[in-house]
Amino acid sequence: MKSRRLVFVHAHPDDEALSTGGTIARYASGGTHVCLITCTNGELGEIAEVPGLGSPDDIRDRLGEVRRAELEEACRHLGPVDLRMLGFHDSGMAGTPANDDPKVFVNQPLAEAVRRIAVILREVRPQILVTYNDFGFYGHPDHIRAHEAALGAIDAAADPAYEPTTGDAHRVSKVYYTAVPKGLLRTARTMAEQLGWDDPDEGFTEEEIDRIATDDELITTALDVSAYLDRKFGALRAHRTQLGTTEWVLKIPEEYRALAFGTEFYVLARSTAPADGEQEHDLFERVT
Repeated sequence: MKSRRLVFVHAHPDDEALSTGGTIARYASGGTHVCLITCTNGELGEIAEVPGLGSPDDIRDRLGEVRRAELEEACRHLGPVDLRMLGFHDSGMAGTPANDDPKVFVNQPLAEAVRRIAVILREVRPQILVTYNDFGFYGHPDHIRAHEAALGAIDAAADPAYEPTTGDAHRVSKVYYTAVPKGLLRTARTMAEQLGWDDPDEGFTEEEIDRIATDDELITTALDVSAYLDRKFGALRAHRTQLGTTEWVLKIPEEYRALAFGTEFYVLARSTAPADGEQEHDLFERVT
């Protein structure tokens, strides 16, 4: 096979580390060209107090700039990553007033996001693309939009008639959606005390598991990333202003991190490669 090339399409700074940090580190350290496309600057959401950075109120107006710098630092932990930031404005959590702001990602023309990603796909020419499922993993509007834009871009990049001045057409061989098995989260609930949670609901409630997790039998791909947990956790710590999001992960004792995060899971959503019915342990399986 020619040189391996892998693209991730994420919505916000820190998404790359939370759901795919081990995978990024595994492939980047092994010589694969890993391109991370982050759609927004993460201008909204909870802001943690960071010593030396100023109060949350002090940095709110420049939060996008701060989170861009945090993402760049996170990528340095993960390895050689080709970071591409599309620069759209964070849309906020579902049902918040920010969703109605004309400038946010979900209110921009989908065709523009599709075009920007398609141009990158034609340049990088990846065999593999990883993004979210149609629910955006947990329903965040920007995650859903990133999913829509990524799939639209895959089709556009493969169409020779689509903006031919942006480069030769390119077809991605395999598309994966991030996933967490329901069984893993239910095991975590039974181990709440060992994982540093005072209450099982501090991790995931049963309702959340049913809503966001994937039935175990639907998981197609399980990647061993246990050797890269230090890099994943280093990347998570780099997102200092997002401690409210990542604190529950960072407080897990080191002796349990491999159990909780040593494997990252995916669902194979599209493939031009023949399937053999066996669970995969490499995103590039059967890609020539």
